[in-house]
Amino acid sequence: MKNSIKSLVVMAIIAIAGTTFAQSTGNSASATGTANATIVCPISLTAGTITFGTFVSPAAATTVSLDNAGVATYGAGTNPGSQGGAHSASTWNVTGQGGWTYNLTDDATRAFTISDGAGHTMTGNANAPSGSNPRTLAGDGCNGTGSFTQGGTVNVGAGQVSGTYSTGNSGGSGWSETVTYN
Repeated sequence: MKNSIKSLVVMAIIAIAGTTFAQSTGNSASATGTANATIVCPISLTAGTITFGTFVSPAAATTVSLDNAGVATYGAGTNPGSQGGAHSASTWNVTGQGGWTYNLTDDATRAFTISDGAGHTMTGNANAPSGSNPRTLAGDGCNGTGSFTQGGTVNVGAGQVSGTYSTGNSGGSGWSETVTYN
């Protein structure tokens, strides 16, 4: 019986020790990950319009040009004198996140066609845009603004048919500019 009691005591000690060791899992820790995001205003571009004004149809082919400040140079026989009306370089407006920088990607040819809508056209090219990359939007938050100007040159044919010519008329086409956040 002594051996049975000793066996029973040894078994009880082993059972208690085994339960204690089984419950002990060692050192552990856990954490939960976090995430963040910041959304900014999208960048947008509004195209400008080069306004060559009113000029005279020449006897020989020539050009009418505007620099990026809107100063006109009339080819031979096109100068309208004081009756020429307003002319101006185009102003393109950029909006987006204030303080952010962007680049302007230029259509290298900047070619356009203006038409009177009745099959008569004049071709031309816009100047390289004013300013240089990178450019910065002024302002804060979604009130960021920027701009650039472009003049250009239009080719006027000898005896060009009178009318109102525009890229918006049938047969007309414009050029592209693209702005992208850096």
